[in-house]
Amino acid sequence: MNEFADRYQSNQIKNAPPVNENRGPLETTIALMADHTQPFALEAPLEVDLKDLFADLRKSPVPEGVSVSFEIDETLTIVVRPNAFKRCITNLLQNACRFGTQVRVTAHRLGDNLVVSIDDDGPGIPTDMRAEVFRPFFRLDDARNQETGGSGLGLAIARDIALNHGGDIVLTESELGGLKSSVRIPL
Repeated sequence: MNEFADRYQSNQIKNAPPVNENRGPLETTIALMADHTQPFALEAPLEVDLKDLFADLRKSPVPEGVSVSFEIDETLTIVVRPNAFKRCITNLLQNACRFGTQVRVTAHRLGDNLVVSIDDDGPGIPTDMRAEVFRPFFRLDDARNQETGGSGLGLAIARDIALNHGGDIVLTESELGGLKSSVRIPL
């Protein structure tokens, strides 16, 4: 097997397409991304209340020692693919909880956009690495990720979902000292 196939098997990625000796890393990555995002692409956009969308996220289990606060403009109604958009936010929230102990989720209107920001007090991501972390299978620090798990797909999937909603994700420094992940989609 090739190096990519060895990494693939060691990460134990579930529901991934089989590694094929005739398929290169790029083709396998594209097939894997299509496999993970296809159900979301088939989901119909719906008008939903922001408060309802975040109700499930508020009930999500939080690791011991992590505090999560929510500041949501509950008067907003948005048109999104609800399951996909929840997956996008969940991926970002799980990363924040994985690396920080204080996490703040805010969602509000900014002009003609919805902006959802997730701030944490974790180690952050160096400025020169922020574009790289959106690449499928990219993991910032192998030593750190052995402890925390992950396949290196969470941010790639989250960004793909944001892009499919006509928006994007931007990573900046957080006021809490760690990372701020901001999802912006048009209303």
